Amino acid sequence: MNVIRTKITQDGERNFYVDGEGVSKCVTSLDFVVLGAAPVARTYWGGGYRHKGAHRPKCGSLDTVRPHPASLVKQATRCIDCPQNIQGSGVGNTKACKFSQTLAVSPPPFDEPFHFKVYGVSLFIKSGEGEFNLRGYTKYLNENGERSDSILTHAFFTQRRRTSGVVFKPVRPLTEDEREAVDKLQTHETTEHIIASKTHADSVGSRFGVEDGFIFNLT
Repeated sequence: MNVIRTKITQDGERNFYVDGEGVSKCVTSLDFVVLGAAPVARTYWGGGYRHKGAHRPKCGSLDTVRPHPASLVKQATRCIDCPQNIQGSGVGNTKACKFSQTLAVSPPPFDEPFHFKVYGVSLFIKSGEGEFNLRGYTKYLNENGERSDSILTHAFFTQRRRTSGVVFKPVRPLTEDEREAVDKLQTHETTEHIIASKTHADSVGSRFGVEDGFIFNLT
């Protein structure tokens, strides 16, 4: 599956890694169109564990309400009652259980869907002038009557005090030809696979680390 990953190192290096069929590059910013979005999820690592050669989290939720049945060690019956959902349970007075949301996106020339996982800091990081966290971006598009799948989006890293994250801003409307290409990708098997619950459950296992997050605008 084509994947876009983000990586922020301790020495301040911030990059997107784009890995696809015939494509492998490292860039500091990226343009794409949003094809669809999975629900917001939660992940608790707690040291993690090895499963079939992969490093997996101890607990996770696909709806941010209850742990997924496949979680190895469920931390609570409901996420709202979970001790890992308390401020201070994580490093730096954070919550140990982290939010994330998976998007299906496609960079120009819009010929392939990519899996792009957005982590909690980029859902919440403070928006700036003309640049938004993911929640703020979808709200901005909705308020201006724009469709998420009809706008070219620019994603890049920003620094807010001691926190680094990805922010988003609109670039331009898609052309008619680009819109036709995007329409085809939205019904692509891979796009549907990316935003389906099973894929989202699998993607919870990524170590790169809302009650509301990015809501894909279909209206």
